[in-house]
Parts: sequence; structure tokens; C-alpha cells
Amino acid sequence: MADVRFRTRNTRIGLRVCGRATPCFDVREGSDFVADDEGLELAGLEAAETEATVAAAEIGKDRLPHRDAREVTVHVRDERGERVLSATVSLSVLRILSPALN
Repeated sequence: MADVRFRTRNTRIGLRVCGRATPCFDVREGSDFVADDEGLELAGLEAAETEATVAAAEIGKDRLPHRDAREVTVHVRDERGERVLSATVSLSVLRILSPALN
């Protein structure tokens, strides 16, 4: 799995995560998992949710159509290392062929 680090455009924070005042964003793509050990400075949990959803969508847009994995999840951890939220993007393809297309 490629390095999936991303940076925020948001500002300072009151949310404590990963043992410091920055949330950590871990990424799971299928069976691949990348733990974030740096975190980001954000304005709070709502900003962390926005960042996680944007990151999941961007990673999914770039990677899901070209890989076996059909789901990307970004988990946000707090200062105890516990997940405080997760954002998941998935791709599903259903082929319905009409007799005229066969």
C-alpha cells in the first residue's frame, strides 16, 4: 500500500488524540492498514470528521477503481488510542447486461 498521508487546511484544536492534541488518522484499504503516528492539528471532532470523510473520498477516488479492495476506511483515534469515529467509502459494481449488448 502506498503512503497515504494527507494534510489539513483546518486550524488549531481542542481535541486530544494519539497522546497529543492532534487526532491520528489510520487508513484501512481492504486488508492493508496504515497507522498514523503524526496526527493533524484540527479545530475539534467535527473538523476531524470532515477531514476523515474528505480523505476517504479522495483515497477511494484514486485507488478503488484500480484495486481489488472495494472499501477505504479512515479511522480517527483519540489520546488513548481509541477510535472516536470512522469514515468509509465503498465501490460496488453491478453489471446488468441486456440481450442486445451480449
